[in-house]
Amino acid sequence: MRRVWGRIDGPLGAPPGGGLVESRGARVGVAVLAAVLVGFDFAAPFGFEPAWARSLPFVLALPVYGLGWGWNAEALGLRLRPRQGWGWWVRVGLVLGGLVLVVVGVVGGIGLLVGVELPAPVVAPWREWVEWFRQACLQAPLVEEGTYRFVLCLPLLALLGRWPAILGSAVVFALLHVRYGVAAPDNFAGGFVFAWSYVASGTLVVPILMHACGNLFVIGSQAVYAWWMGG
Repeated sequence: MRRVWGRIDGPLGAPPGGGLVESRGARVGVAVLAAVLVGFDFAAPFGFEPAWARSLPFVLALPVYGLGWGWNAEALGLRLRPRQGWGWWVRVGLVLGGLVLVVVGVVGGIGLLVGVELPAPVVAPWREWVEWFRQACLQAPLVEEGTYRFVLCLPLLALLGRWPAILGSAVVFALLHVRYGVAAPDNFAGGFVFAWSYVASGTLVVPILMHACGNLFVIGSQAVYAWWMGG
């Protein structure tokens, strides 16, 4: 158990968020700004669109955070290359994806045992599948990781530390999907993985790619399910 925990906690040794002005007032100030910006995205009736409106939290937070953290890419979690290298993250991404599938499978299996019916397959023309891909695999990862990782995690990291930031980001991300009417265990599991990967890698690029790959798997699974049920 200690070895497993070491693999989870070990990569978090040098998270973003450090180096903010050594003032509790400054840390509280950026946390309040984050709450307002995330609340804007959470409460507004957007869904996927318009993309420009959902991008506002990141756009507005970036100059404030940039000044607060001295435009230090390492402290902001905006470096281009993860600290551990891309090969390490490919391996970890496959393991984490498998674990998320296990969580979803266990919860889904319990649901079937207690009588929850399988959802109807998605039936739509190919243009709608293409639009779904654009929104879920290109737009949503950029917008949502910018808001629920960058905007939310950095102040929580500076104010509360690593694990409160990761768990807080995962919970809010899951609640967002509950609000959208797509409550599922994979939303919390995915949000936890995305937040952990942001803190561990030191770059927003990793959770963006993970988010895109996760949504691509969901779309692919829905396509296979629709074909199977239709066949």
